[in-house]
Amino acid sequence: MSGRGTVLLGVGLLGLAACEDRQRAARASPTNPADSQYAVAPADTTYADPARHTAGFARNGRVRIHYLDFGGKGEPLVLLTGLGSSAHIYDDLALRFTDRFRVVAVTRRGHAESDHPASGYALDTLVADVKAVLDTLGLQRVNLAGHSIAGGEITRFAILYPNRVARLIYLDAMLQPAGLEQLIAEDTIKVKATDADFATYESARSWFQRCFFGFWSVALETDFRINTTSSATTDTIFKEAVRSPAWRQDYSRIQAPVLVLYTPSSLKQRRPCVATSPDRERARRAQRYIEQKLAPHQEAGVALLQRRLPKSRVVRLNGHHFLFISNADEVVRELRKFLPLAGPN
Repeated sequence: MSGRGTVLLGVGLLGLAACEDRQRAARASPTNPADSQYAVAPADTTYADPARHTAGFARNGRVRIHYLDFGGKGEPLVLLTGLGSSAHIYDDLALRFTDRFRVVAVTRRGHAESDHPASGYALDTLVADVKAVLDTLGLQRVNLAGHSIAGGEITRFAILYPNRVARLIYLDAMLQPAGLEQLIAEDTIKVKATDADFATYESARSWFQRCFFGFWSVALETDFRINTTSSATTDTIFKEAVRSPAWRQDYSRIQAPVLVLYTPSSLKQRRPCVATSPDRERARRAQRYIEQKLAPHQEAGVALLQRRLPKSRVVRLNGHHFLFISNADEVVRELRKFLPLAGPN
């Protein structure tokens, strides 16, 4: 993340944030993956997104909310992103469902092509943005999936609008915000980037691939090229999520069937370049942080949801926080088993 520095949250490629915002916020940012001040060129406006979709905007008051409509027939499947990501992060996944579903991905306010207001990042406002997209597209009842911090948004949406949710899908989602701020403050797995690492798109992409993901994809490339989300915005949303009681929700109020896909934290998946670092003492410290702090917090969130929703389906996968990319085939298989049979055979 989730910043895509806060791995647990799944934040976007914050290296693409506006330079002045990055330089001001980077050093104290809980969502900055690079643990340093750095500068990357602005978004690549010449980049041609290769995915098949139609872009559009919904309005919540004066704020425009960007979405990508991937088309398809059948029940709607609506995808919400992790902190820092744009709707383009689903370019790979979405097209694998258009044979049976109408697939739409939403870009959160303050991110990428959505408007970037100075305020208005409370949970209910973010949820109202999702409702605005559904209303604009005439989608009355949807299957709603959320990655990382979007777990809070889909939970709240399902509680406020139970008649509009057919099923809920948590994609390695934030399930327990309590205690997360202190956990991230104690993070020992950050990798400090240099100016050279972020001198160009190519060098920044190489850094993320080597130090954060361990892989790359079409969706990551597009999100990397287009996304202009600043760490100041992701910090605002992160702090709201971990400090506001509104995000500590009662899962027992959810009426829809629930699928939880999660991947246990491991150093190899969360920070591959730390796992393979020649500094073995540093690698051991990072491993202890994963085993003693990050992983238990994650498992506690899953257990909390299971206690409140004993009929929920929980599937543990071995992969990256961006499991819908690292474990795409498994995720597609699990979603197809969970979602209703719809559309053409």
